Amino acid sequence: MKLDPDMSVLLDKLNDWDAAAGPQTTIEGARKRIEEMRALYFEPELLEVREVENVAIPGPAGDIPARIYRPDTDDATRSTVLYLHGGGWVMGGLDSHESHARRVCARTGSVVVAVDYRLAPEHPFPAGYDDCLASLHWIHDTIEQLGGDASRVAVAGDSAGANLAASVALAARDAELPVRAQLLLYVPVHLVKRYPSMDELAEGYFLRVPADEDMGAGYLEDRSLALDPRVSPIEGDLTGVAPAIVCGAECDPLRDHAPAYAAALEAAGVPVRLRISPGMLHGYWSMGVVPRANELANQLCEELAELLAPE
Repeated sequence: MKLDPDMSVLLDKLNDWDAAAGPQTTIEGARKRIEEMRALYFEPELLEVREVENVAIPGPAGDIPARIYRPDTDDATRSTVLYLHGGGWVMGGLDSHESHARRVCARTGSVVVAVDYRLAPEHPFPAGYDDCLASLHWIHDTIEQLGGDASRVAVAGDSAGANLAASVALAARDAELPVRAQLLLYVPVHLVKRYPSMDELAEGYFLRVPADEDMGAGYLEDRSLALDPRVSPIEGDLTGVAPAIVCGAECDPLRDHAPAYAAALEAAGVPVRLRISPGMLHGYWSMGVVPRANELANQLCEELAELLAPE
């Protein structure tokens, strides 16, 4: 395992900055810190799209803020992607993942709907999950207004957002709601099991996963729900779920979740592409300052576009 040289330079800066900032014990402080870190060091690549529109999606507990990105293409109908941001289920939003949504839109030619689902701990599970599922239903209900094709809808997300996307894909299968593809970036698929990479890379690689901390601790009020497939999708029956691109980052503590989920999908007869991005850290789609990160992100978008192509 070897970090990309530019990623290694960035990691040194992140570790030095984090050490100087000192320990953070509140969720408000953690949210502020990651936003400061993004602003100082990440330089996300903001690709051009034709149009960006803020909308409100009717949700189970009120309107869900969302943002629609429309590509610069003249296709009569387009594929549509529901994009769910990462942030450990407790942070992140439309602005923090603007670059992700723009990239998927620009590089796949899809309409992208990014949603600002409710965050824990203020709104614990299943609030965020319910918002994401409601958003997928809304996409299908408004597919003509979106200029989309109901047979070419995908779910995508990074980290906690990928976890939500995988879980929503399971629910979509059960509801017979068409989903053509999944793009799951550095996805955590089990909130209890500790995969080897989580010990190998527990400290010093941007994302920290100490052995004495429960993954998703702020997300779940009731830890007995940790094996619920809506939380740990690998625990579900994966038969008939949408084909998936499952991507891990080589230097990410969550790396081994990706091959585990890919193997489970394959065992269930689901077409799957496993990709481990060499030399990358968790969250590398945000790290536009690293040229190779942008290249790898674009390659994944090209693969998603292949899965969403008209039949």
